[in-house]
Amino acid sequence: MRRLSRLNLLLVVVLALLVVTACQMSSLAPDVPPTPIAAIATPEPGVLAVTNVQARPSPLQGGTGAVYLTVLNGLNKPLRLTSVAGEVAKAVEIHETVNDQGVMRMEPRPDGFDIPAGATLDLKPGGKHIMLIDLAKPLATGDIFTLTLQFDNADALTIEVPVGTAADPATSQTPEPAQAPVPPPGPTLGGQQNGDLQVWLASTPAQPVRGAAEIDEYVVDSSGQPVTDAKVTFDIDMTNMSHGQTLVTAEPTGNGHYVGSVHFSMPGPWRIITIIERPGREAVKLRFEFRVDRS
Repeated sequence: MRRLSRLNLLLVVVLALLVVTACQMSSLAPDVPPTPIAAIATPEPGVLAVTNVQARPSPLQGGTGAVYLTVLNGLNKPLRLTSVAGEVAKAVEIHETVNDQGVMRMEPRPDGFDIPAGATLDLKPGGKHIMLIDLAKPLATGDIFTLTLQFDNADALTIEVPVGTAADPATSQTPEPAQAPVPPPGPTLGGQQNGDLQVWLASTPAQPVRGAAEIDEYVVDSSGQPVTDAKVTFDIDMTNMSHGQTLVTAEPTGNGHYVGSVHFSMPGPWRIITIIERPGREAVKLRFEFRVDRS
């Protein structure tokens, strides 16, 4: 009995010490308010609405821009966003950024996007988005323009689109660039965008033919300045009949141009995956597809 009493007394002392220590720590801890939980937009029953609307700035007339938003379908029926129209650019298209075997590509979605009843559709950087192609005028921070969203099962919505800043969270997540500079003069094999880079490929001869050719890659950043500190590699192969990996190092020729000598062994569909490496940055891969004619 005496042994049990001593154990009980020891337990009481330990508990008292724990309580005193906890109180002291509590008095020393700063009075930090709880972190607020960001409100999540949810559809209002019976209402079709649009929120979180913002466009990226683009300083060049004739360039491209991007618009992001969230559609809230509070109706009791499914919808499809079928198209977007506006006078801000010659063409307004619905696009999606996809990962094609490690290569980020933007693909048009002419059929639009489904929005189930009571659900939301998020158009955001790195995913579904609206592309403004051949801008009527530059887009500066603070500008506002209008777009009209067309749906297959509801009335159209005309919305105001504010132009944000490059530092805004809604516009700072790549792979879409803040703006797309004007392409170089002359025929090209196409242009691609990734992060703060805009890249075009051109061929000599202009239409690639079986045999030798020179591929000129032109690289600029989001402000339109040539990128001169990159290491550029071309990964070349046919798309329907692989000939094995062929890597060609493109040599810098100045003012953002990188040129590599290649050889197309036969006519048909070909692709070049260009790998752009810059100091202190992750490598960027862009895929270009084109056709090689007979000589």
